[in-house]
Amino acid sequence: YILRNGDFAYNKSYSNGYPYGTVKRLDKFEEGALSSLYICFKVINVDSNYLTFYFDSNKWNREVKLISGEGARNHGLLNLSPVDFFNIKLFISSNNKEQIKIAYFLKLLNRKIKLLSLKIQVLKKYKEGLISRGLKLIIGNNKFVKFKSLFEEYNVKNEEDFLPYTVGKYGLKQIQDFNYSISNHKVFKPNSLLIGLGIEEIAFSTKTTGSVSPVYNVYSLKSCCDDSFVDIFLKPLLWIKKAFITKKSTRREFEIDKKALENMKIPYLNSNEIKYLCYSIKKVDKLIETLMDKKDKLDLCKKYLLEAMFI
Repeated sequence: YILRNGDFAYNKSYSNGYPYGTVKRLDKFEEGALSSLYICFKVINVDSNYLTFYFDSNKWNREVKLISGEGARNHGLLNLSPVDFFNIKLFISSNNKEQIKIAYFLKLLNRKIKLLSLKIQVLKKYKEGLISRGLKLIIGNNKFVKFKSLFEEYNVKNEEDFLPYTVGKYGLKQIQDFNYSISNHKVFKPNSLLIGLGIEEIAFSTKTTGSVSPVYNVYSLKSCCDDSFVDIFLKPLLWIKKAFITKKSTRREFEIDKKALENMKIPYLNSNEIKYLCYSIKKVDKLIETLMDKKDKLDLCKKYLLEAMFI
């Protein structure tokens, strides 16, 4: 099928979050082509923008549900003919001016959400640039310090039942549901470095106190080192796995060679420019966090409005 700008298409494929498929309008291109599995249509006697938001809600799902029972599914597609689809009832406002006002308001909300998303993307790129600048300065300075001059091992059992955490690509993450003993976990406190065997298993705890599996190695930061430097720059500088994950173990295929890690030389620079970069990156992080919070609230507001504005 050939669609023109402003035409709609119904995708009968159901997925997580979209149990009865999706309806979308062609907005970004003048024309487009779709498989005959889609149901395509134009709108008449209703504001097109209003209908776009109506289909963004789930209010039309119940009508589709009535004519496509649980057993009427075929290879991921709802068993729904074009005749069936065009006979569903849409409970929409009959007042065209009201339709236009509702669509205009929701369009402004969408624009605000998109603008916040764009700002967040730009700030993340800016942060990457600041980190890249810092790494070039640190590595280019050609000054190295041993790992053990910055950290010392912190090996304390979890006798106080601190909540368990795991370490992944985005740092520390609290484990919400667990039904096992954590008394053998290792405790970590603020200004602790946690290192595991996985590719992304390295994190620095700036403020959090918790516990991790005994397979992790926990190190506390010595007072001689700036915690902002470690938090921002250490991971890309340190995480050369082959340098210290080489030792064979009877329990696991590999484990951390503590001696190799402690003697590992790390590029280090404690200059005013690095301090300023750390300060700037922290400010950007805070701004990103604020904007993401605003965006989350607007997303929630939009979800509520889509539920409340349509019957």
